[in-house]
Parts: sequence; structure tokens; C-alpha cells
Amino acid sequence: MAAMHGFERWKRDIYPKYWIRKSREYGFDHYCKGLVALIEDRQPESAFELAIGTGYPFAKKLLAAGIDVSGCDISQELITELSK
Repeated sequence: MAAMHGFERWKRDIYPKYWIRKSREYGFDHYCKGLVALIEDRQPESAFELAIGTGYPFAKKLLAAGIDVSGCDISQELITELSK
């Protein structure tokens, strides 16, 4: 097995833990509410979120509004968390 480089290690070990903690701290603030409202007002059938992370807050709020959401992220751990 090849040695893991700095970015791969960061992507696997540091970034997911950091983002899970920070997303809870950020919460659903005024900016998030405004962006979700803007998307909902346009009444799309679907949305794609780049850097979806755990899906909080955007994907979860849009799904609750009946909008089909897909996305991608560099962290497999965050995608796994999102799948739960």
C-alpha cells in the first residue's frame, strides 16, 4: 500500500471531525435561512450541493421542503454520516 500523503490524511482524519463540530456551532443562521428561502422560492425539483458534508443545514432543509438533493464531498466519512 502506498504511503498516505498529507492531503489524503487531512481529508480522512482531520477535516471530517472538524466539520462535524463546526457545523453544529454555526447552526442555522440568518445567511442559511436566506439561502434556503431563495432556493425554495424558485421551486426547483432538485438541487446539487458541492461540499455537502453531513447535509446540515442546506441539504436537510431542502429535503424537508420536498426538493430532491444530491451532492459530493471530499470526505467519505462525511458522506457516510450523511447517509445515516
